Amino acid sequence: MLFFALLVANLLFLAWVRWGVADGTLPVSPGQDVAVTGPPPSRSPATTPGQPALPCTSLGPFPDVTAQSRAAELLGAAGKAPRSRTETLPVNDGYWVFVADAPTATDPQPTLAAIRRAGIDDAYVIPDGPRVRIAVGMFHERTGAEQRAAELKRLQLTAVIEEHTRKEPRYWVDVPGESREGLSASQRAQWGIKTEGLLTVTCP
Repeated sequence: MLFFALLVANLLFLAWVRWGVADGTLPVSPGQDVAVTGPPPSRSPATTPGQPALPCTSLGPFPDVTAQSRAAELLGAAGKAPRSRTETLPVNDGYWVFVADAPTATDPQPTLAAIRRAGIDDAYVIPDGPRVRIAVGMFHERTGAEQRAAELKRLQLTAVIEEHTRKEPRYWVDVPGESREGLSASQRAQWGIKTEGLLTVTCP
């Protein structure tokens, strides 16, 4: 009797295992490791590369804030999103001519008197921090400064030429999302923006 009971139990176990394989599942004993087979898990799609940066074009420089504001207003009316921008740049304002420091290290007056006796009337003593300097003219063109330096050389004095600059504002209107072709002279004229003397460059 026991023999038949064990035989029936084995047959039932075999049928259970076969049924599990056909169904895609296997009986697992507690604590038993199971190797999972089948297709690998799906991966997230690769990140789409970012869109290229939108263009940005600067229009200017305008002569003053009024012209800058007017252009920004007209661009806004044309459906653009203008941004006003002001930058300050050094601009050449001429050339100073100075006497080298050596003759004026102690007392500049004798050297100044000699220069004036030679007919150079626009010579002056200028304080420069702890020292003083003799300026012998300012010229718009470098050629004029070089001629004055030659006059000092005849007086056996060494001249120093220094460029003089001043700060000057530049008024621009930046237009994000717009190419230079989109701000052509003909297109600006349609919007009522004066085109003379204006440049279109890439925004800084």
